[in-house]
Amino acid sequence: MSFLPFHPSRLGLIIPEDLLTGVYRPDRTFSFDGVIDWSAEDPTTVARHPVERGKRAVTDARLKADPRRMQATFLLTDTPEAESPYLPIAKPFTAPDRCVRRFADFERFAAANDPVTVSVPGKSRRRMAIGTVRDRPHPNGVGLLVDVQFEELRIVTLRTAQQIPDADLAAAGFGGGGASGSTFVEVGVFGGG
Repeated sequence: MSFLPFHPSRLGLIIPEDLLTGVYRPDRTFSFDGVIDWSAEDPTTVARHPVERGKRAVTDARLKADPRRMQATFLLTDTPEAESPYLPIAKPFTAPDRCVRRFADFERFAAANDPVTVSVPGKSRRRMAIGTVRDRPHPNGVGLLVDVQFEELRIVTLRTAQQIPDADLAAAGFGGGGASGSTFVEVGVFGGG
């Protein structure tokens, strides 16, 4: 995403995705009035066992054990620049307590538990889940600061694969492949979808 001042990401966009297809739902996008701060983390564990010298490190030297995380502080205000990211002009009138109503809208948005794409200036992350949400008054009294933690969803795809015959299971009467039992099982494949 862009760091340009009039880019839509400067507002902090949260775009729902369809869980099955990954297609964006732009008609349900939630936009804040600004992004105060954000940080992204890609946790990786470096293996503690010795590795042999070679041209490349062994494949398990860096382990992706935890999902990616992102934290952002958004602004909700009673006097936004505009409802459209392309019109940075002050609106002539806004109803009182707009930021409180917008926060209630965000709470309903988060309660839907949809996977989302988070778009802030300079970063965009797909397949995130909304985690902890914390709101607090802005120090200057201009609105609410909303701290949101996001965590990457690890989506798996189930597919049917042929079961490997197991003589011990067949002898115990639990099938085990072949003619006496089920020959197909469901296997989860990480990163599918």
